[in-house]
Amino acid sequence: MDIFGIGTGELLAIFFIAILVLGPERMVRVSRQLGRGIRQLRGYLAQINREVPPELNEVREAVTELRTAGDQLRSDLTQRLIEPAAGRPAAVTRPPQEPAADAVILPGPPPPTTPPEPAPSETAPDTPAAPPDPAPETGP
Repeated sequence: MDIFGIGTGELLAIFFIAILVLGPERMVRVSRQLGRGIRQLRGYLAQINREVPPELNEVREAVTELRTAGDQLRSDLTQRLIEPAAGRPAAVTRPPQEPAADAVILPGPPPPTTPPEPAPSETAPDTPAAPPDPAPETGP
């Protein structure tokens, strides 16, 4: 017997440890509560097993209908687009579309900027630059 991956010997060891920890009086009370809990859990599982399969059948039917519709659409598109163009190259073009009136258009990155070149009239006249001021000498 194997319950939750626990063998019979391991289950007996857990039972004896529980008797030592809880004592005989409390062990009886805990066993009853555990039995009630397991009974309630089984009832909940039985209720779920009664309710879920009919709903799953409805979902399976809907999936089957969607697959059938998808297969039909695929075959229609194949007949309309691929088979007539079998002897010539396919050229499918779309007309350009304007954005919707309520569409939000995000600005793109700004164009790269270069510093403007100074105009020839703005440059300094051809005068020699003044020599740098000599540093004062510091010494002892």
